[in-house]
Amino acid sequence: AGKAGFYAAEFDIMPTADGVWILNHNDTVDKMTDGEGEVAQMTFAEIQTLRIDNGNGIENYPDLRVTTFEEALAICEQYNMRAMVEVKGGTPEDMQSMLDVLKASPAYENALVIDFDKDRLAAVRSLDANIELWYLMNELDEEKIAFVKEQNMGIAFNFGIAQNYKHLGSAREQGITLASWTVDFPPCVDF
Repeated sequence: AGKAGFYAAEFDIMPTADGVWILNHNDTVDKMTDGEGEVAQMTFAEIQTLRIDNGNGIENYPDLRVTTFEEALAICEQYNMRAMVEVKGGTPEDMQSMLDVLKASPAYENALVIDFDKDRLAAVRSLDANIELWYLMNELDEEKIAFVKEQNMGIAFNFGIAQNYKHLGSAREQGITLASWTVDFPPCVDF
């Protein structure tokens, strides 16, 4: 992505059993590596013994290993890409260590943290009043909009759920940043 000149890189992070933040989408290492087990139950040293053996063009990347959050941030900095960090694991109490890693990188200056878990997002907000946060949601409603407004966050929503469209005008009127994913067709309503 960096070599191709992309503006941003979105990646998912979660902590290992010993508190090292790594890039991994699923709760387990089963799908993408030659190992098995839950990330939260494995140490970083255990995860480093695994090889990534799945993915598009994997044959072009022999001996690929799981990346740390620090390594991903360094790549974002190297290529001047915005880090779009999706927190996929950990507890609200783990957010301080996540922020410690992020703030140690120059990529922090324009980073964006996104999450489906509102408690983790609220914890990040309580620790950092200025970082850009987006609440990810499949279904948008007025209660979630109120939370986002109170916490000074944006919203990223599932475009494919028509129920969401009736709430977009309300969010926009309140000055909330809106983004969506998997936009495969024009919206079915004018918001």
